[in-house]
Parts: sequence; structure tokens; C-alpha cells
Amino acid sequence: NPSDPGSIQCGSIHWYCFEKFFNHAVTAAVAARRTFGNVPIYSFFHAFGTLMQDQIQKAILELDSIRDSRDVSLCTLIALYYAEKRKKNPDLLWGCNHISPALPNTTHSTKNN
Repeated sequence: NPSDPGSIQCGSIHWYCFEKFFNHAVTAAVAARRTFGNVPIYSFFHAFGTLMQDQIQKAILELDSIRDSRDVSLCTLIALYYAEKRKKNPDLLWGCNHISPALPNTTHSTKNN
């Protein structure tokens, strides 16, 4: 419903994200949560805006808290995947500190003389 204040607020936040105004998206998500309660979509937009401002660990914690919410589970998992890619050392989050033997070693070049 276009006259619904929640859909107007959500549309504004979506536009801020689309235009890469992530600080505004975070601020609008905080205001929306204050007005409409702790609705998962506003928590997602808050976490996404936080992630896009390179506050990766904070965003991951927030995304983890809503990952099982039915309305935002897919976008949350995609954002968590993206956050993992943006981290400096992605293996630290999952506790995997080894190199997979299935991956080829690309650090050595083979030259034929």
C-alpha cells in the first residue's frame, strides 16, 4: 500500500542503499525501528548499511541475529556471504586456518626452458 508509512519508510531506505547513501540508510533504519518496532527488514537494512560502511564485524553480528527471520533469511545469508568476502582474513570467522588440499597451488609458476 503506497500510503502505508512503513512502505514509504522502507522505500526511502531502499533508495538510500541504491544511491549508496549508506549512512542515511542506517539512520533511516534506526528511525524506522523506533517507529515500527524491531521489524526484521529494518534490522537488515541497518546491518547492510553498516556492512557497506566497512563496519564488517558489527554488521555480521547483526545479520547473524536475524538470519532465521523468515522475511529476510535469503537477503541476510547473501549479505553474510558478502561480508565474509570483504573481511581481510575470511577463514578466521569459521575457525578454518588451513589451506584446502583440493585447491591448486597458484603461487609457483612453471616455466619451460
